[in-house]
Amino acid sequence: MRVKFVLFFLFIGMCSVVGQEERLPWQEARKLTWDDYKKAPESDSHYAAITSSGIWYSMSGEIVNGEVSVRSDIVCYFYPRNSWYKYDLASPNLLAHEQLHFDITELHARILRQKVAAFNFTKDAQAEMKQLYNEVTAQLKEYQDQYDTETNYSMNKEKQQEWQEKVKKELEKF
Repeated sequence: MRVKFVLFFLFIGMCSVVGQEERLPWQEARKLTWDDYKKAPESDSHYAAITSSGIWYSMSGEIVNGEVSVRSDIVCYFYPRNSWYKYDLASPNLLAHEQLHFDITELHARILRQKVAAFNFTKDAQAEMKQLYNEVTAQLKEYQDQYDTETNYSMNKEKQQEWQEKVKKELEKF
């Protein structure tokens, strides 16, 4: 007996999105620029910038004679129309801080890929995938919060440099 299933899921950090949204996939050779930030700045916010990024996944699979086979696609995206910065506070240091938020999301997309590859899915593959996804995105939120706290939102340049080196090394592991 063959049973096929398909599941699509989307996570967007710091915002919710309705409908089809402009998005840029993470690429090692392509760094963010201020031109990528399309949303008008939120003048009443105490933040200097917001980078909206997230992990998108789709999965499909089949069950053949009780054996579960799952294929997945996991991608990290930046969402320009949900990302903004205050023009008077723009600096190379702030942009590097925001780029690292995007890099941290990519790191967690890689962690999710690794977990999915090692996981033995059952007939409850959709629920299992959602659980893996939820675990990784919870870790992603904690990691992003820790990054902002330790770097004081890019103001602590020494810690910012430490985090850049740390995330680069973590990305290289995958």
